[in-house]
Amino acid sequence: MATAKGGLPNGVSQQYAINGVDVSVYQRLIDWATVAVSSNVKFAYVKATEGSTCVDAEFARNWRALAQQPSIMRGAYHFLHFNTDPAVQANIFLQTVNPKKGDLVPMVDVEVTDGLSDVTHLVHVLSTFLTHIEQALGGRHILVYTSYGFWNSKMNGCDAFAGHPLWLAQYNGDAEPTLPGGWRDWVIWQHESNGRIDGITGDVDLDRINGDDNTLGALAI
Repeated sequence: MATAKGGLPNGVSQQYAINGVDVSVYQRLIDWATVAVSSNVKFAYVKATEGSTCVDAEFARNWRALAQQPSIMRGAYHFLHFNTDPAVQANIFLQTVNPKKGDLVPMVDVEVTDGLSDVTHLVHVLSTFLTHIEQALGGRHILVYTSYGFWNSKMNGCDAFAGHPLWLAQYNGDAEPTLPGGWRDWVIWQHESNGRIDGITGDVDLDRINGDDNTLGALAI
């Protein structure tokens, strides 16, 4: 998919003008000061935790560095595993991140089932994780990240989480993403998985907000 540096794929609507990235240890050492001055990135989500024991090796450095870049709003995410106690996963995330006022609401990354196929169980695990995080945030709903194919095939397109803002990963080159079952709208669209941004070595996910600065601001705690 052809993409200008930090921009949209060919054919994607320019109405989505708020750019963002999501990163993890795989991007290695990121120069956030360069990202801030050389691109139009306005938000960044950094991986904090995975499962019940893993803390991303670059999280602490990324989190501190983003605090020094007021032009980039920061958020953190957890990679969910369905074969591990969701309450324990929620606790390690909260202990690692300790989200504060002004940070973006957290995101939970839902893209593997760990070999499990009982949708009732999958819904229970995700629901329990969300409940624990959202209780700590005073009831504020957090983002659910998934892909069209995963949600429709592994979660049977269930609508159990329709009230949660959707972060959709889809690289279709179209003007908008195609919604999976269970949602009527999206909030963030990960439209590119191999974008390039000055200050970040190698490929990086590129994201768009479905709206304007006010939409992004509304995601802040």
